[in-house]
Amino acid sequence: KALGPVEGKRQLNAHFSLWVNETDLAKLSQSGITHVRLPLGDWMFRPYGPYVGCTDGSLAYFEKVLNWCHKYDLRVLLDMHGVIDSQNGLDNSGHSQNVEYIVNPPQYVYDSILTFRHWPIRAGNWMGHYDIASKNYTSWKPENVAFTKQILFQLVDTYKRHPAVWGLEPLNEPWEYTPQDKLKDFYYEVYEYMHQHAPHWKFIYHNSFRENIWSDFLLNCSNVALDWHIYQAWNIERYGDQFLLEADNYGNYIDMFKRNGVQIVV
Repeated sequence: KALGPVEGKRQLNAHFSLWVNETDLAKLSQSGITHVRLPLGDWMFRPYGPYVGCTDGSLAYFEKVLNWCHKYDLRVLLDMHGVIDSQNGLDNSGHSQNVEYIVNPPQYVYDSILTFRHWPIRAGNWMGHYDIASKNYTSWKPENVAFTKQILFQLVDTYKRHPAVWGLEPLNEPWEYTPQDKLKDFYYEVYEYMHQHAPHWKFIYHNSFRENIWSDFLLNCSNVALDWHIYQAWNIERYGDQFLLEADNYGNYIDMFKRNGVQIVV
């Protein structure tokens, strides 16, 4: 938005050419890595808003990476990492929603320094408008969900015969306030389309940081796994055996899903 489409395209393409190259993928393969997760934005396929023009070239580079992965026997999970109006309000979705610039209060170490806050007031507005004050969705945006679904269907149709593609993740980290019924409907419709047109692909859905709502979802469906992101970076400090105890708890949770016939990817 700041650079405009011409300079934006120049800088993005320079970035694409350096960020991941053939040597990187060859090294991964030589190290014994078998699968890679490739993040995508829905704007790559039908550009909108500030992405128009500046992201030209991203599809060509995406296909180049796919072909390199095939060359080095790496299997690719296509991961829809960012969608229109953001599924979680975070920068990794392509759109940081709700950033407020503030001056640090005097009691803080860096008092009177201009800074910003984001996490406490972020909003995932992909499915609808989320009101920070009431902590609720006040309206819905079915057109956004339909748009992303069409992009995912297009991905299936275009790459279902590409030998490197292993699976599809329809949405990375939808935030924990995403309405679960609407999210499950979205997941199911994408799974149904993928299963019909690319049944050899693995369907991997993220748990939306809610571990307790998926025990009966997509049971007895083939080629399905749940994606569970375990972060320790922002938790309280822990030492030594505390990490091992946490890992034991993770194992118990994974075993519970296994007993229900559900695979988990961590």
